[in-house]
Amino acid sequence: MSCLACGSRSLHFNDEILSLLCTSCGNVVESNQSALDFSMTTEKGTGTNFGMGRALHNQSSTLVARSGRYLGSDAWEARWIRNLEATKSFLAAVTRNMRQISCTERAQYIMEQAMRKGKFRWGRSAERVAGASICLALRESGKAESTREVAVHIQCRQDYLTRTHRQVATLLGIKISPLDPALLVSSIWNYTQECLTAPNPLFPTELSKFLSDLTSLSQAVLNLAQQLSNLILRVSLTNGRQSSLVACALLMVSLSGQAGKPIPKPGVLASVLGDRFGGTARSIADRIREMERLIEDWRHELPWADTDLPTNSRKRTIKIASWIKDVIQFKDDLWSKQIEEVAHAHYSPSVEDDSDEGGDDASSHTDSYCTVGSKRSSTGTHSTSSSKRPHLDRGYYDSGRPRAYVVEQPRARPNTRALILASLLDPFSSSVSTPSALDSAWDELKRSDNIADEDLFEEGELEGLIRSDDDIRVLRARWEVEGRFEGVPEWTDEPQEVPPELISVGDLLDAFDPDVEEVIGAWRGTSPVGFGDSDSYFYDD
Repeated sequence: MSCLACGSRSLHFNDEILSLLCTSCGNVVESNQSALDFSMTTEKGTGTNFGMGRALHNQSSTLVARSGRYLGSDAWEARWIRNLEATKSFLAAVTRNMRQISCTERAQYIMEQAMRKGKFRWGRSAERVAGASICLALRESGKAESTREVAVHIQCRQDYLTRTHRQVATLLGIKISPLDPALLVSSIWNYTQECLTAPNPLFPTELSKFLSDLTSLSQAVLNLAQQLSNLILRVSLTNGRQSSLVACALLMVSLSGQAGKPIPKPGVLASVLGDRFGGTARSIADRIREMERLIEDWRHELPWADTDLPTNSRKRTIKIASWIKDVIQFKDDLWSKQIEEVAHAHYSPSVEDDSDEGGDDASSHTDSYCTVGSKRSSTGTHSTSSSKRPHLDRGYYDSGRPRAYVVEQPRARPNTRALILASLLDPFSSSVSTPSALDSAWDELKRSDNIADEDLFEEGELEGLIRSDDDIRVLRARWEVEGRFEGVPEWTDEPQEVPPELISVGDLLDAFDPDVEEVIGAWRGTSPVGFGDSDSYFYDD
């Protein structure tokens, strides 16, 4: 389309007047003017009159549909703008839930440029473009882009988001190395498989057989690596590390975890990967040891894991390899449960737009990566969540440091007014009522500490639990030889006579006379020369 006044094709859509403007001469092309009509307008089909109504008058478009809607290009542009604003609102809600509000404007700009250049369709594709834009904005701000976290928040599969991330970065020419090692694991695994099929084998026979057996489980290996990548990003284990070497270590740990045993000849595999992706085998081995130590710390949360590890390094590595998969999946489930508590943002495409609702319908429920997705109706109504979460801006408390355990939400407490009214209406529900059987049992348990040993054990039973008769005889004979019983009277059940020099409590009570006033010595100050052990400080002599 060209300008009618000067013939220039440099047209720009103005949001304020909803019209195309010529940047050369400033002429309005295909204006869609909105005027305030003071005349009485009649609603079609009802005969109802509305005064001072707002009417749209398209002065240049001549194509009109049977329904009375104008078919000019400005209508398509306005619909595109509406969908763009809806997607921007969706993106802002996601960044708010992730506590990354500072990246919202940059992510919205990247998303708009990608939608214009890439011609992506509105709907699920637009959601994935928004997620990829958030990842790129986070990376540009110096933060690690966790594709798994973004995928859970926008409720799509992580592999779809990773693919869209590459498309958007290539389309816009953004040449920034990603910090999320999960984005590099698939390419490293593909290179490893190419080395297996090379005419000149780079791996020994034992290592080649180990890798060939895991080729059919490629997706499971990649999934395990992505889960581990998300967990180590949460504890900032990759800060200051080269992403490619961390990705190599992720792949090797995932291979060991999926197989349930250590990798044979791991130094050879680390050396080949280090030569290809710019590093050394020692650097990759250091990253692997860091991850294994982290997994070793996490294993204490597994109830079925052994608490003691062998001291031998090889046996220790074999034992840790048998836990890797269980520990990673257990920690990832805890993290996913916590993210599910967040009120997810939802995106509602325009009714007139042909959004790609049927393209990846399985992406919202066929993979373990995504939570309960947004359900779009066939009529294009607004999206709703099956959990009916009302607040979009609630977020979860800390995106960078999730809790190790999922804590149940506290139950709603009744207010004080309700408690007072309930007590007034039902005076018999006070605490002075007779205790129940459960309360009585609890009181008995609380008093169980006062039970004497004679009530719990029969005569000689307690000593028999501690030592056997043979042990008692041997111990007694040894103590007699050592002379430990010298001066100790033999134990008998007969009552012993009290020595006359000991004063009993009864004698003290008999000697007490309440009518006789006791005279206490007067208080005196501190002696300038101090006092000895035999001197009395408080009383006169």
